[in-house]
Amino acid sequence: MAKAEIATIDFVLSEITTSIDKQMSWIDSIDRKAVALLTLGSGLITILPAIATRVTDSDASWRLASLVLPGLIYVLAMWFLWDAFKPRTWGLVPDPPLLQTHWLDSPVREVRRVIIDAIAEAYGSNQLQIDAKARSLSKAAALIAIEAAALVVALAVITA
Repeated sequence: MAKAEIATIDFVLSEITTSIDKQMSWIDSIDRKAVALLTLGSGLITILPAIATRVTDSDASWRLASLVLPGLIYVLAMWFLWDAFKPRTWGLVPDPPLLQTHWLDSPVREVRRVIIDAIAEAYGSNQLQIDAKARSLSKAAALIAIEAAALVVALAVITA
């Protein structure tokens, strides 16, 4: 095997390993944001009991909406946060025992090729899941903003 070919294989292996590392960073980032949104959304919903104590004094037409709407929005946001944060199986590298049992006596070039193929496949699978996590996080963020607005409107209506 030519040195240039080995260098190319090593370069490709290094690049795709870096790509998987970046994906793992994106996953951690989405998870951290999901936790922050969970904290924010749950903190906001604690205002609901204060609204409930004052709602009996407000116009009857606003009573149900001022209690139910923020609560429903919160539940929906929590659903999307759960979807963004739920455990998933991520593709990282080929199974080490498989490498040990099936590839230990194989030529290095062949083993590198198997690893490159496995990482490339994992990358594609991971990206689909990362995109789904990001979409759910985005929906949850929008819903928490709507939850905050609904609570502000509810507070404004019952204190007016």
